[in-house]
Amino acid sequence: MLDVQIERYTRSGRTLLEGINLQLGGGGFSVILGPNGAGKSTLLKLIAGQAVPDAGRVALVDHPITEIDLSERARQMAMLTQEHPLNFPFPVLDVVRMGCHPLGLSDEDATARAQELLGVMELPEFAARNYLTLSGGEKQRVQLARVLAQLGDESQLLLLDEPLTGMDLRHQHLTLDYLRQLAHDGLRIIAVLHDPLLAAQYADQLILLKGGRLQAEGGLETVWNNQTLSALYDLPLQVSLSNGKPRLETSVDNLFGT
Repeated sequence: MLDVQIERYTRSGRTLLEGINLQLGGGGFSVILGPNGAGKSTLLKLIAGQAVPDAGRVALVDHPITEIDLSERARQMAMLTQEHPLNFPFPVLDVVRMGCHPLGLSDEDATARAQELLGVMELPEFAARNYLTLSGGEKQRVQLARVLAQLGDESQLLLLDEPLTGMDLRHQHLTLDYLRQLAHDGLRIIAVLHDPLLAAQYADQLILLKGGRLQAEGGLETVWNNQTLSALYDLPLQVSLSNGKPRLETSVDNLFGT
């Protein structure tokens, strides 16, 4: 369904991504992991068609992503970016309703959909609240509900750049569990996360980036090992699988000369 062939992508004379080769079928939860500056957000932007590689292409169902009409692209994919500035005191319900626009829903159906997703995000009582009065984690859950509201019958791809920012532990797990259900129902989800253990608990596939290059990709049996993850983060890590459950520990004695 999704073919990502990025031979090279440069900005201001710097090569940000190169040698990226991914083929992702319909239905599945992929997580991009890597250190700061690895190119994770840049890769999502290229997949979304917000940027174009210098060499290579990104295609959705054999159609180059940048050649898909914007309105059609909005019906086929939804994306949560790291930054979503909103400086007007909209009610929370209206913020989530904004996501319904590409679907062409009636006001009544858009309201019902927004209320349903606020329930999913455990925010039903926030519908009339001023968005600007919410905490960072609450705003993030509202923004995620807004993006989820965009998903319809034609949707094939959901892109999420650090969707858990500001969330407490409970809502991190609730969110990832809900995303996993959507993936199992046939949606392809690609998310950037910073916590490798959370990624390993919920994702079907891990995509490891470092220095703009693909280091490894696959399931836990392929990438969940000391050598691969320690090299990815330049940090001594001890990882294991116990009854299929991933475990991770750091070994930082004398790492910083202390």
